[in-house]
Amino acid sequence: MICGIDEAGRGCVGGSLFVCGIAYEDELIPSLSHLPIKDSKKLSKSQREQIALFLLSSNQLIYHIAKKEAQEIDAKGLSQCLKEALEEVMESVFQKYNITKFIYDGNSTFKAQPPLFVPLETLIKGDALIHQISSASILAKYAKDQECQEIHTLYPQYGFLNHSGYCTQEHKIKIKELGYTPFHRKSFRI
Repeated sequence: MICGIDEAGRGCVGGSLFVCGIAYEDELIPSLSHLPIKDSKKLSKSQREQIALFLLSSNQLIYHIAKKEAQEIDAKGLSQCLKEALEEVMESVFQKYNITKFIYDGNSTFKAQPPLFVPLETLIKGDALIHQISSASILAKYAKDQECQEIHTLYPQYGFLNHSGYCTQEHKIKIKELGYTPFHRKSFRI
């Protein structure tokens, strides 16, 4: 069984990085055909939520989501946090099922070491090619959406529901006007 891995929040100036790994048999894919499982960025927030809740309620898959908060990213750097999150995801999923391969969406493994000689491969645009990576993309982005809702409740003036922590012009203006929140990555240049 393969485990697809993707992340959300990598390029954000606000909020956490979420890395998700999800594994299920290819035989499950036809039963998911009623859901538009594809790259999470091509789905609306409500579509992501609907799919994520369905996936999270299924007992036919295994997943793990690693979270790296802004302070940890500032202290260790984004690449180190990606490496650690990838290793956490792989170890957690591997402990629950006999994974034969990990496939991460992108072009770098950040020198992450998979458990027990299980290969870790990268695949550019993997979220459009591998169903499990698409599912991981959706769960990671759903976790990011949930966090942005929480940040919005605490700091509504920053507009996290609109930009999800990315460095939009609106977000830059708010940071310059109001300063950083505890959820901002101060090491990122804006």
